[in-house]
Amino acid sequence: TMPRDTMLALYRHMIGAAQDLYEERRAYDSTLIARTATLETPDSALNLALKWSEVDLDDAWTCNPDLGCGLVAGWGPSGRGERPGFGWFFGGDAAINSYAMDATGMWDEVAAGLRFFAKYQRADGKIPHEISQAAGRIPWFTDYPYPYYHADTTPYWIDAVWRYWRASGDTALVKELWPAIQKAYAWCRKTDTDGDGLIENTAGGLGAIEVGALGEDIYEDVYVAAVTIEAHAAMADLAHVMGDDELATSAGAARKTGLATLNTKYWREADGYYAFGILTSGKTNDNLTMWPATAAAFGLLSGERDDRMMARLASDAISTDWGARPLSDGSPLYDPMHYNNGAVWPFVTGFVTWGQYNARRPWSGYPLIDALAQMTFAWARGRHPELLSGAFYRPLDTAVPQQFFATSMLLSPALYGLLGWQPDAPAGRAVLAPQLPPTWAHVTARELRVGATRVAATLDRSPGHARATLSA
Repeated sequence: TMPRDTMLALYRHMIGAAQDLYEERRAYDSTLIARTATLETPDSALNLALKWSEVDLDDAWTCNPDLGCGLVAGWGPSGRGERPGFGWFFGGDAAINSYAMDATGMWDEVAAGLRFFAKYQRADGKIPHEISQAAGRIPWFTDYPYPYYHADTTPYWIDAVWRYWRASGDTALVKELWPAIQKAYAWCRKTDTDGDGLIENTAGGLGAIEVGALGEDIYEDVYVAAVTIEAHAAMADLAHVMGDDELATSAGAARKTGLATLNTKYWREADGYYAFGILTSGKTNDNLTMWPATAAAFGLLSGERDDRMMARLASDAISTDWGARPLSDGSPLYDPMHYNNGAVWPFVTGFVTWGQYNARRPWSGYPLIDALAQMTFAWARGRHPELLSGAFYRPLDTAVPQQFFATSMLLSPALYGLLGWQPDAPAGRAVLAPQLPPTWAHVTARELRVGATRVAATLDRSPGHARATLSA
């Protein structure tokens, strides 16, 4: 630990050098935003919010002298003896944030973050959920319940490796991490004890819900189900590249099984939406939640059911003027101040937004992008709070003021949904499938990276005409 006098001297030095530090930071950020993706639209607030979000995400990069360098989940006051906000290394948060960082070209940080969590992989293959900054000084991995208690972190990590590889074409990292990827996937398969293609919460750990009655008696939840199916797709692709066709075939079959389970057991035809989860009794938890939007964002919901599901999430039962609630305000469990049962999360909002675009419903997606963009300037610039009241446009008093997966979930739906950017570096191609607001006549995107190629695109529209100008 640092002596108090040393800390005080460091503080005084920083205050005395504040102007120099400010100029140094400005120069650093100018370099950062010059090399990352830029979107220029008629919405100047959105343009600036996206740049602030890139600057904010860069703050996630943290080096610990005992543990190494990786991506933390957020920053906030430590209070009386508590952790500094979410200033620990969270595997699931890092994976979710890597989606935005892939799209914006922040690849070095993503690659290092993936290596960091592989370094602390458990012997059975499970990837850490959270690692304290003090983990090098205390028996964190043996005497505390938190390091591995989430089920979604491991499939998220596999998916994050895959998406990074598709953006960057960095096959060398896939080869380096291949033993860890195989172990992680083996853990995913082992925790699918009933063979339905999905990890069970009872075997793997927590998923969408950490606290509250919504998570009671859950056998499987739809959030973990979505990430599991994505991990199967990732493994099928990665195993093929690594020359393990048997594993690729097995993963592809597991994905098909998982999709069938999701789109049959979870679907409530009379209600027109997917259930939150399967209970230990075999019945479904039929609450309307936003959590199926994760599957929609990944393109996993079938046909017209996707549209019906996303229409329900566009209603005011879930979507407010400032974001999406995780639970319908019509549920008896709803509480606008509750962490899991009603507060608006920007992270949750991002998945709903992304899902709306994937369902080809831009009229439901753009208002949520606008809400997240406006949030960039409502408190500290670029700092999206962890969660807000489900009834009023105000962060909860307990909310961490700078939560990185809140920030990244403005970038991801904007770039993958609104712009429709889909890089596939190993195949030597990329797709641009924009769904722009009808009033936008001109949009320019720059520094869209796919492998070694940087793409710029200008989209012009007038009545009866549309033109795309591309350069690489």
